[in-house]
Amino acid sequence: MNISIKTLLALAVFLLPACKRNPSTPYVQKVYEEAVRLQQAGNLNDAIFHYQLAATSCHTIEDSLSYWWKAMYGQGKIWKRKNFLEDARRDLEAVLRFARKHRLDTAAYMAYRPLTLIYLENGMYGKAYTHALRAQDIASGKNFPDTLTRGQSEEAAIAFSAYAWHTRQEIPDTIYRRLAGTAASPDMERRILALGLLALYKERDTATNPYLTTYIENCNRYWKTRFRHFTDEAEREKKQLIAERDAFAERERNVLFISLTLFSLLVCGAVFVASTYRNKHAIDRIRLILKQKEETIRYLEAQKGNDESLRLQIEEKEKEWHQQELQIRSLHLYDMEVGRKIPSADNPHAPQPKDYTNLMSDAGQQVKFLKEMDYCFNNFATGLQQLIPDLTIEETAYCCLFHLNIRTSDIAEMFSRSKSTISSRRKRLEAKINAKN
Repeated sequence: MNISIKTLLALAVFLLPACKRNPSTPYVQKVYEEAVRLQQAGNLNDAIFHYQLAATSCHTIEDSLSYWWKAMYGQGKIWKRKNFLEDARRDLEAVLRFARKHRLDTAAYMAYRPLTLIYLENGMYGKAYTHALRAQDIASGKNFPDTLTRGQSEEAAIAFSAYAWHTRQEIPDTIYRRLAGTAASPDMERRILALGLLALYKERDTATNPYLTTYIENCNRYWKTRFRHFTDEAEREKKQLIAERDAFAERERNVLFISLTLFSLLVCGAVFVASTYRNKHAIDRIRLILKQKEETIRYLEAQKGNDESLRLQIEEKEKEWHQQELQIRSLHLYDMEVGRKIPSADNPHAPQPKDYTNLMSDAGQQVKFLKEMDYCFNNFATGLQQLIPDLTIEETAYCCLFHLNIRTSDIAEMFSRSKSTISSRRKRLEAKINAKN
């Protein structure tokens, strides 16, 4: 009995290394490094895919401690760069919960920093201030490199100032001086936040506001840069999809050519066999060949159907990106001087009736609005005037507002007209444009 137990134990010890699961760390590391490389190269969509693949491939606690939170952090940073703040906040908060659970101070610090800026942009000043304080506490107890802590004190000053402004508290002179120093920061995002807070404080304390003009100029420069970046990114992704679509089309042509070649070969073989042997063996062989041909054709037809569905998906994606481009152009218009007062449903500034009443009653305002439409919508107003030369400036402004889907009642308020007048104007302009076309 003892001999049998000893034999089983020896066999178990011998087989234990063979049954041990192979670690997935080399694969996860390879996928994570590929995601970092793609992010540095500017291929953000593929980088997000590889980050998600790396995160879902972490099956052990060692992999999670080494790569899961890094993959989620990198994905959150890309979402923030693409201005998907809700997705970025979700991923970074997941990293923060994981870091707190496993006491990873570095991971927690790296998550606190971007979350502070996201909460500031979303108007959650209490959370932004709390996260900035926690990041500052972690940095004070750790010897982090300067590349990791650069700008942290500026973010803390911005968060504290925003929280103080929100709760109507006074800020110390040291924080105010640090905020003024942040207004000259090379980082455009922190600079705009600091200039905005300084403009708010100056507007409350004094009649003059030296920071307002600088804040507006920096905001315009920042959003022009972001708009150019989003446009370039959309154009690059569009070209990538076009290349993939062309590759699928080329594959479809190759499949068609192969199918025609196979069909020709099979027909020639059948004719040759029928004319040569003319016996039962030849007939059976021809039937077999024809059966194979039918199976090949069915397979090729199924493959063609798959390629057609992929083509339809690509076209749907192109339509979706076109809609996103129109949304980005509209948001850019809503950051302009006149555009920000337009009562559109998707205007983030949510203008009140007092803001847009009599907005277009002045010819100067109409000209300024048409220039903003040209700037944001690729010379839309100018092209409309070139298409229909007898359009007046006011009629062109009507057409632009109709293009933005502004309600008739709001347009009536903007031009100090009645709703019936606006409706009749719209019908007359539609008739004029249809007659021109």
